[in-house]
Amino acid sequence: LFHYTQSWRYEVADELPMSLLAVAYLCTISDLHWLTRGRFRRPVFVASGLCTLAGWCVYLRVRDFDVFHALFTAQVALPALVSCHAASDLGCPRSSWLAFLLLIALGKGLWNVERHLWATGACPASYWSPAYYLHAAWHVLSAAAHAAAMVYHKELYVAARDLCVVDAAPPAKKRASAENLLAVV
Repeated sequence: LFHYTQSWRYEVADELPMSLLAVAYLCTISDLHWLTRGRFRRPVFVASGLCTLAGWCVYLRVRDFDVFHALFTAQVALPALVSCHAASDLGCPRSSWLAFLLLIALGKGLWNVERHLWATGACPASYWSPAYYLHAAWHVLSAAAHAAAMVYHKELYVAARDLCVVDAAPPAKKRASAENLLAVV
C-alpha cells in the first residue's frame, strides 16, 4: 500500500517487516562465530536489539527515511560481516556469501537509480521503458540475495556441525502410537 499511497503509516508498515527480517539474520548465525556464542552471545544480541529499538524510536520520532536506511544497513551488515568472518574459522567456502553480496549490491544500485528518477520527477510512465521496472527488480534481487544468504548460513551450520562447534539436531522423540502401545502389551 505504501507504493500506492505514499503515506507515512504504510511506509512504516512496509519497512517494519524488513527490519524484523534483518533481526532474524543475526539469529540465523547464532553460535557460528565467537561473537554469537559463549559469553559474547547475550551482549551482542542484546546490544543489537537495543540499537534496533533505539533506531526505530528515532525513526518514528523524526520521520526521516535516512534514519531507517542507516538502521537497516547496519542490521544487514552486522550478520553479513560476522558470517563472512565465521567462514574462515569453519573452513567454509564463501561463494554463496559472494552471491548474496553481488545480488544485494546490484539491487541496491538499481534502487538508487529509481530513487534518483523519483526525486527528479523523471520516473517513466510507460511500461515499455526498462526503467519502469527498477523497483520490481530491487525486490527480485533482494529476495534472491536473501535466498543466497540463507544457503550460506546453512553451509556454515553444516560446517560447524561437522566440526562439533554446534550441536547436531537432537534425535526425534518417539511418539506414542497404537503399534508402540501394542508392542508393550
